[in-house]
Amino acid sequence: MLAPAPETGAAANVRTAGDGHWRAAGDAQPVVGGPGGAVVLVRTAGRGRIALVADPSPLQNRLLDQADNAALALALSGPGPLTFVESAHGYGTATGLAALPARFRWALALLGLSALALIAARWPRLGPVEPPDEPLFPPRRAYVDALAATLAKTHDRAAAIQSVRSAARERLARRSALGRDATAETWTAAARAAGLDDDERRALQEGIDDDGIAAGRALARLNGGGKERQ
Repeated sequence: MLAPAPETGAAANVRTAGDGHWRAAGDAQPVVGGPGGAVVLVRTAGRGRIALVADPSPLQNRLLDQADNAALALALSGPGPLTFVESAHGYGTATGLAALPARFRWALALLGLSALALIAARWPRLGPVEPPDEPLFPPRRAYVDALAATLAKTHDRAAAIQSVRSAARERLARRSALGRDATAETWTAAARAAGLDDDERRALQEGIDDDGIAAGRALARLNGGGKERQ
């Protein structure tokens, strides 16, 4: 401490980080200093006094609890309200989001767009994946099992296919209430109403089915009531 003054209060020893000092005091009075020169100057300005601090480290958190730095800070603050000139540090009068740096605002905008993209990705698609009225083939296993069970009982392939065809026709007739005297057109309409495709219908009506797959498929579909899906 170079000289007692109201701006130093009860502080006797001040510890600094050596970040700066005044080369010349001019018409100001040095009140705090060390071997390197004065750190705090005081000068009169109108009806008041100004304390000029060359090294603010004694007032910062890192050294505030060292020596009499806290007492110096209290003395410099004085009895009245304090006003901090933050414009020198890049701060202004803006509030809210406008007070944030531009890079933070851009980051928030990108986060918002990312959230919207995530919501859009997880939003249910419009409409069903497949038309609900489009009939799908029944599982292959059903009609394969039907053919396999028939072939296991007989080695006559033609008889086996005819057996499957007859069983399918019987189920279609029972389901559609077809009589013995039903016409070909009536059988065709009943087969289409049951969801059979053209190959399955021809296999039942005309016996056009070399490998028995269409007849077996028709039997499996009729056994499942036309509701099975692959």
